[in-house]
Amino acid sequence: MGDNMLDILIIGSGGAGLSAALSAKQEDANVLVVGKSYPTASQTSMAQGGMNAALGNVTPDSTQAHIDDTLKSAHSLSN
Repeated sequence: MGDNMLDILIIGSGGAGLSAALSAKQEDANVLVVGKSYPTASQTSMAQGGMNAALGNVTPDSTQAHIDDTLKSAHSLSN
């Protein structure tokens, strides 16, 4: 087995990680992306184009409720 040299190791295969990998590859970097699950299981892909935020303008709404809902729906696997 030969030695593999990496320029960049990216931990996380969600939108940010893959975007960083693409940018690095466009600069001819040798990149490896590592994720905790299969590629289509990232939280970005689960969002299916939607983004959520706790704005506090609806009752009952709070930052903590948003965090709890996010962790519950992701089975505590989200970052």
